[in-house]
Amino acid sequence: MEINIPVKEGARTKAILILFNSLIGNLTETEMRITVKMIDMNITELDADNRSILRANINMEKYLFNNYIQSLKSKNILYNGKHKIPTLNQGLRQLVDNNSFNITFVE
Repeated sequence: MEINIPVKEGARTKAILILFNSLIGNLTETEMRITVKMIDMNITELDADNRSILRANINMEKYLFNNYIQSLKSKNILYNGKHKIPTLNQGLRQLVDNNSFNITFVE
């Protein structure tokens, strides 16, 4: 059985992450929003500049944003890269970069 799921232009990243959310860490809506923005803005590392840009883009207070970053680290969406800079798990980018997915339902 093959199912074609249409996705609106510009919503592809979020649609894919929602589809796989239960497998990647059960992200909350806000965690999802941060992750989607990081992928769509092509932000790999959250150094001081990227952190400020991302936080301004999603309009979130600094301390609340930092709490969500810690939560994303605990769910392995982010990990400490070079110099302990939070870095996006590259598996997510590879997941989103795929052009198609085959899901097989087993009886």
